[in-house]
Amino acid sequence: MIETSIDSNIGTVTLNAPERLNALSPQDFADFAAAVRELRTNEQVRVIIIQGAGDAFSSGLNLKALPFSDDGEPQINDDQVRAIYQTPVEIRAARQPVIAAVNGLVIGGAISLIGACDFRITTAQTRFRAPFGDLGLSGGDLGLSWFLPRLVGPTRAAQILLSGEWFTGADAAQWGLVTELVDDPQFRAQQLAQILVKKSRYSLEQTKRLLVASVDTGVGLDAHLDDEIAVQATAMRSPDFIEGAQAMMEKREPNFG
Repeated sequence: MIETSIDSNIGTVTLNAPERLNALSPQDFADFAAAVRELRTNEQVRVIIIQGAGDAFSSGLNLKALPFSDDGEPQINDDQVRAIYQTPVEIRAARQPVIAAVNGLVIGGAISLIGACDFRITTAQTRFRAPFGDLGLSGGDLGLSWFLPRLVGPTRAAQILLSGEWFTGADAAQWGLVTELVDDPQFRAQQLAQILVKKSRYSLEQTKRLLVASVDTGVGLDAHLDDEIAVQATAMRSPDFIEGAQAMMEKREPNFG
């Protein structure tokens, strides 16, 4: 179900089970995490795209794939749940920019998968829902109770997770959950990836690291500025800066290699 490819320094992970709207079993989550890990640790990969095949990005957890006893009792332990939760960790850990090309349906934990990405591109008609209250599950799913307040604010996050109501891509853009509305998310994701792969690798990776650190570490401004200074001082002595500055003065595209 999980397919990966690398083309022109762009790594792509595709959820490819359109017959079940890309619903994910526990094993699929583990395979998804492994696929992202494989791409993010590959030196040839400079941008990662995550997408779903068919009419959905993902309809979330595949309930039919959960292990049940003959008596109907769920047979899943803490370690198995922890393995599922590794998926957003791998996305968040990528040093490369990660683009989510989002279409059709995004349900449950799939919202967290896109929340872990740096860019979230969708259509105005895409439909989202977090139906945890109807399943007797916590809305703290795959980091969703961590990502959503940071993306849309605590009040809107509470509405999404507690009500379980449907909302559209247009709503998601207005609230800050997605970064861009387009007619064809996968085409736009490729277009954006082609732009990003031409940038300095050091610039992309360090800018992303600083952005993540500003949210995750909770350090004050002075400590964060020290981190920025170290990064920028190194950048200003680098071959990439020399090439970038010369290219700008010569009014041409830089070639960072």
